[in-house]
Amino acid sequence: MSQRARAAISLVLLAWLASTLSIPSGTASPDIVFADSSDGYVSNTGDVSSVFAVGDGTNNQFIKSFVKFSLDGLAGKCLRSATLNVVVYASIRDDSYDNISPLTNPGLGDLQVVHIHDYGALDASDFLSSSIGNDPGVLISASAMPNFGYVSIAITGAMQADINAGKSFTSYVLKLQTNTDNDAKGDLWYFLPSENEGTSYDPFIEFTVGPCPVVGGAILLINPTALVLPWLGLVSILTVLIVQLVLMIRRRRAVRLG
Repeated sequence: MSQRARAAISLVLLAWLASTLSIPSGTASPDIVFADSSDGYVSNTGDVSSVFAVGDGTNNQFIKSFVKFSLDGLAGKCLRSATLNVVVYASIRDDSYDNISPLTNPGLGDLQVVHIHDYGALDASDFLSSSIGNDPGVLISASAMPNFGYVSIAITGAMQADINAGKSFTSYVLKLQTNTDNDAKGDLWYFLPSENEGTSYDPFIEFTVGPCPVVGGAILLINPTALVLPWLGLVSILTVLIVQLVLMIRRRRAVRLG
């Protein structure tokens, strides 16, 4: 095949790929959903409170906090991103209260965010809630000393799974890696719950919605991170074709000049 024919084929392929690619352009404005008013803590001794705290108490009880967010209007949607945000405002370590930034770490390991089923109205039985997968991970590490204000963690996979399952809420439990150090002294993180006046410091999820992939005429709901690899493959093909075309043009110029 002549160089001219190969160049023509490359141009045709480039034109076809350019016409079929439909990569979304621009950045979507994020949406916000504030926490449901059912947030609060549950202890292993059966205490239930609207206080949003995580750690151990003066009688060595374990304290976990729960928070959930409505998925109203998101049925059939695909997320590009989703981030859980909560305000940490104080901590206690060995009964010593601290509300001055940076806040003292309670010393009970990582503060973990676990994805759970909707707990309904918070009650003592919710203490035993277990992971349903797609756990976001560590919100505050075992050594971190955050300032007063919002701390954040990505929850895209968990929230998308709840949307796909047709749930009304996406729900989470916050707990420390170590339940208690058994010293009968308080060690806790304190967060601002949804019951505060206004929404300036409420827990919230910030998320963006993107187009869902279509397979065989049906919408496929998946974690949006899975959409990246196919586009990378197409970009690689385009790059190879462009390089080949440039090399052909340079060789033809060299022949002419020679």
